[in-house]
Amino acid sequence: MVENNNVNTAIGNWAHLSGQDWSYLLQHQPRFADKCDWTKLAGRDWMRLLLRQPQFAEHCDWSKLDGMDWVELLKEYPQFCEYCDFDKLDGEEWACLLCSSNGLAFLNDCDLSKLDGTDWCRFVSTHPQHSEMMKPEDWDK
Repeated sequence: MVENNNVNTAIGNWAHLSGQDWSYLLQHQPRFADKCDWTKLAGRDWMRLLLRQPQFAEHCDWSKLDGMDWVELLKEYPQFCEYCDFDKLDGEEWACLLCSSNGLAFLNDCDLSKLDGTDWCRFVSTHPQHSEMMKPEDWDK
């Protein structure tokens, strides 16, 4: 086991850490943020890190997040929606987000034409009050 005062020696060269390594380390030890090469983090690395340490949002390259990364992040931190490119979400991802506890807050952002019959079924099963929004042709997608 590495003692805290020897962690720099134990890890060695910080440059060898991958984005995934940085995400994991900072989730548990945010005090090493000043050593991080933020450019190494991929979308999934950012999503996992921000779910545990949202204070690192100022360093995030939001363009790296894909639709599912956004779904997971917005389910927990809807305030990050100001950074979201909602065009990245497909129908299945929209259904997942809309069915979450904060989901209806994003209904006006949703391109409903992306939802197919299965997505609508999922959405309406959670929010039956919105069944009138579904069109018959949506089942045929």
